[in-house]
Amino acid sequence: MNFTPPRTGKHARGMHELAILLSRVLAVDPAASFQDAVAGLQHIRHPMLNGLGIHVRRRWIATQRDRRSWWDRAAASAHAAGKVPVVAYRLDREPDWTFIRPLTAGRLSFDETASLPSIRAFLTSLRHWPLGPLSANHTPGEDK
Repeated sequence: MNFTPPRTGKHARGMHELAILLSRVLAVDPAASFQDAVAGLQHIRHPMLNGLGIHVRRRWIATQRDRRSWWDRAAASAHAAGKVPVVAYRLDREPDWTFIRPLTAGRLSFDETASLPSIRAFLTSLRHWPLGPLSANHTPGEDK
């Protein structure tokens, strides 16, 4: 399927790139996923990814401080929506996306996350290391 996103900035292009990647790996309709991005959502939907709030970033560089900040935003947004946060980012000139996910769904501290170097590693982790429901007693950013 050929779907060209409107030129609305790096974030929208990143959402589109991830939607295309998901369409190849999981047979997701990229147009539907991109429509979520156009509607202002930061979450890509697919049955395998139900319950996850995916925060997408595209950057030149990603420092530890950047990743922590992205995680805190993703955790707050996902927590408010009753979802489990995931950060997906790709650096310029790097071919692969990196995914940050919690070690367990009940903990939203950045210090309790795992960084996975590819979409295949991320999806494999979901199969072998499933995420349960969010814990209501943990607030994003508590680890600061």
